[in-house]
This record gives sequence, structure tokens and C-alpha cells, in this order.
Amino acid sequence: MLKCLRAASLLLLILVLAACGSTSGMKRSGSGQAAPAAAQKAAISADFAGFTRVSVMDFTAELSSPPRNEAKRAVAVSQTAAAGKRFADKIADGLSASGAFSEVVRNDARPGDLIIKGEVTRYQEGNRAARLMIGFGAGSANFDATVRFVNATTAEEISQITVDQNSWFLGGVLAAAQDVDDFIEGAAKKVAEETVKAKSGLPD
Repeated sequence: MLKCLRAASLLLLILVLAACGSTSGMKRSGSGQAAPAAAQKAAISADFAGFTRVSVMDFTAELSSPPRNEAKRAVAVSQTAAAGKRFADKIADGLSASGAFSEVVRNDARPGDLIIKGEVTRYQEGNRAARLMIGFGAGSANFDATVRFVNATTAEEISQITVDQNSWFLGGVLAAAQDVDDFIEGAAKKVAEETVKAKSGLPD
């Protein structure tokens, strides 16, 4: 009986994690997949190790499925742009706290910097009541973004991180407890961690 309960708990955990989306590891631009550990250490750390200053830019609103209604679209773009600024703020805060770089600034890129920028492609606060009572996608909270790492001197895009966060599809208490701001904070933490790994040459 105990084994069955453990198995059921493990299955539920797997389903929860799968349904709540993810934030990818560091991917080399143009590769389409994460680099093997050895290659990641040799290639990515060499690029990031040379950077001592990071400029985190506001993330732009590039909605993948904007509302058709002009007024609603304007509101959605404004909310998404504000979310992109919060996301950038939290990434910068995480990098500053890590001490991995000598200087972390916002929206002040200079030659020699590592630029972190990107696009928020989906931002939906959703509806807690709908997630609690209905589920199956109703009232879902979503946060999707593409994080780009760019060499300020050459304008070359070095790597990317993909953010795809969403609330628990089946609804209920778990889905109602999930919040888009939590998704932003969690994704920003992962981006900061991956950036520090690339700076130090540590594999995933």
C-alpha cells in the first residue's frame, strides 16, 4: 500500500511539473538544442568568461497571439511590456546578488558588455476563480519569453533561453495558487543561474 502511495505521489509530481511548463537551459544560438556538457563547458564558458559587465535590457512585447480587438490589443501589449520590465529587473537582481560579474546594469549597453534582452511572447494573468472551479485551461495564467544573450561589441547572438510557463491545466487548488508573477520570478531566477554557469564554465 505504501509503495502504491509513493508511486502515485511521484506520478502526480511528474504531471504537475510537466503541466506547469519550463524554463530551458542555455542553448547555443543556431544549434536548436542544448550543448552537451563537455561542449558547453568548452564553447559557452569561453564566450561568457570574457564578460565582466552585463546590461539587462527591458524585454519587448511581441505577442504570438494578440487580441484582434484594437483596444484589447493595446491593453495586452501594455501589460506585456510592463511584465517584460519586471522580468528584466528580476534577472538583473539575481545577477547582482550572485557576484559573478563586476557590474550589472539596466538598459545601458556598452561595447564589451554581455547584453541580456529578448521578447515576451505571451503574458496572461488569467482568472483564479476559473482555474479553481472549472480547470481544463479556463482562466489559465501564462508567461512565455525568449531570452537572448548578445555580445555588445560584435552584435552577435551567443545563446538563448526559452521560457514557457503555464498554470496547472486540470485546475483546482494547485492551479488557483499559481500566479503569473511567480512564473516571472522563477524564470528570472533560472536565467540568472544559467548565466552564472556560462560565466564560470560549469555544465548543467
